[in-house]
Amino acid sequence: MSEARIEAQARRGEDGVEAVTRVAGEAGAVPRAATREGWRETAAAEPAVGIGASWTEGVQDIAKAWGRYAEEVTRQTSEAGRALIRCGSLAELLDIQTRLMRGSLEAYLDQSSKITDIMGRMVMQPLEALKQFAPPAPR
Repeated sequence: MSEARIEAQARRGEDGVEAVTRVAGEAGAVPRAATREGWRETAAAEPAVGIGASWTEGVQDIAKAWGRYAEEVTRQTSEAGRALIRCGSLAELLDIQTRLMRGSLEAYLDQSSKITDIMGRMVMQPLEALKQFAPPAPR
């Protein structure tokens, strides 16, 4: 997490602390985590930001994968359409259709595999980030 973001969070936290202190009149009851030092020492904020960034990156990667799939299928369909216009026999027509179906299926399976990998990464990265907060394993 960048120093500027920590500072901004600390300022917001301090503003909230001041408001609570003013209302409650108990300056000594302000929790340490709401102070600037507390924000710096609280490690929970950084993994949360990392998890959000991980998910955002994953969603973008999925959108790109589906975009590549749509582009590939459109290209294959266009090529097949041009080939169908030029075909001279039923056997050639069936061959073109078979190649189109095979190409579309292969493109779908390829992109589905990539999306599955991306989703697996989206699930595992946050778990890895949260492991630091897990209690040690009993021996």
